[in-house]
Amino acid sequence: MTKNKKPTLALSRLAWYGLAAVTPPVAMGLRLLLERQFGPGLPPYLLFYPPVMVVAMLGGMGPGCVVTLAADLIIAFWILPPVGQLSIAYLIDRLGMLIFTIMAISLSAVASRYRNNRENASACEGEAALHDDLGRPSHVIAHVTDMTEREESEGRLHRLNEELEARVAQRTAELAAKMENLKLETAERLKAMESLHEKELMLIQQSRMAAMGEMISNLAHQWRQPLNSLGLMIQQVHMLYEYEELTKETIDATTNNSMRLIRHMSQTIEAFRNYFKPEKEMASFSVNTALANTLAIIAGSFKHENISIEVDYAADPVVYGYQNEFAQSLLNILNNSKDAIKEKGIAEPKVCIAIERNNDKAVVTISDNAGGVPEEILPKIFDPYFSTKGPHNGTGIGLYMAKSIIEKKMGGTLTVHNTGVGAQFRIEV
Repeated sequence: MTKNKKPTLALSRLAWYGLAAVTPPVAMGLRLLLERQFGPGLPPYLLFYPPVMVVAMLGGMGPGCVVTLAADLIIAFWILPPVGQLSIAYLIDRLGMLIFTIMAISLSAVASRYRNNRENASACEGEAALHDDLGRPSHVIAHVTDMTEREESEGRLHRLNEELEARVAQRTAELAAKMENLKLETAERLKAMESLHEKELMLIQQSRMAAMGEMISNLAHQWRQPLNSLGLMIQQVHMLYEYEELTKETIDATTNNSMRLIRHMSQTIEAFRNYFKPEKEMASFSVNTALANTLAIIAGSFKHENISIEVDYAADPVVYGYQNEFAQSLLNILNNSKDAIKEKGIAEPKVCIAIERNNDKAVVTISDNAGGVPEEILPKIFDPYFSTKGPHNGTGIGLYMAKSIIEKKMGGTLTVHNTGVGAQFRIEV
């Protein structure tokens, strides 16, 4: 009994090499017979391919290479010109010989591979009996396959599969944990965003309340002089009546002047109402018009503080956005300058406003002579609830809202820097 013995059709390895050397002359003899029967013209290599395939399939790669070499010698000597010499005269024949050799060796390799695969596939444990002429068992051929390597391979594959499943389970658990953490982080971020939104709404409400207070203050300054004039005219009518000097002309003149003042006060209220009316849609508007409306609102309070306003209308740019909110930003900046001037008691207070165009942007600069902003607080001047006026004089949201309107709603920029005499706010939109 032998182990892993490959069947070779009862031929030894040496016999296969001998057969490999014999088959090419047989193929040559068959060629000569065919040429005698049908005449010359057969392809030089046609009858040599079958011996190569048969020998390689039955004997293996080595006999296949031997039969190829023997075929090359026979073709070069007896078929290709010059016949009878181991040389090839023409380049085309040399290329043909090279192609045949490559094809034959390739066929040998493929046939040998096929042979090995068949033997491996048919390897199994079992036994068969050989009988003599009388039918009696004379020999027993046993085939034994060593399954150790295969079992080891299957064991390694099983271990790798278990390891892969463990890694997949571990990775799945890690991903599940990360997903849970992501859900928690998302919930926390949503909660923070909701809280931020609530704070922003609170800031907007506080800004509106502060703006309403400013509006009432400005309205009081706007109405103070007309009310004084009305009071004086009423007293004049009473005095003329006491002295019996009241005439129809005087009554008509007093009535006309009183109605003019009342109409002016009514127009002032209408201007304030339109100024603070919310806008739902963006539209194109003139920056000069927005500034003029703002100056009409604050003129009384600035005059009351003896603050002069100089305006340089170098251009009349048109921008796209919310006009009333843009004017609200201008109002917040101007009120900030007025409060700084009042706080520092400037002798000759002045605010300078310039409107110009820089390429395709509108630029508005508002400068004062209140001495500027301390450098240590300059980076925080637009922060919410930041104020240098104290809790009773300022809310700290005016400049924050101005920057939010200019940058978030209108896509512009609002910056501030100190000049030689004060602060300058620059709006680009």
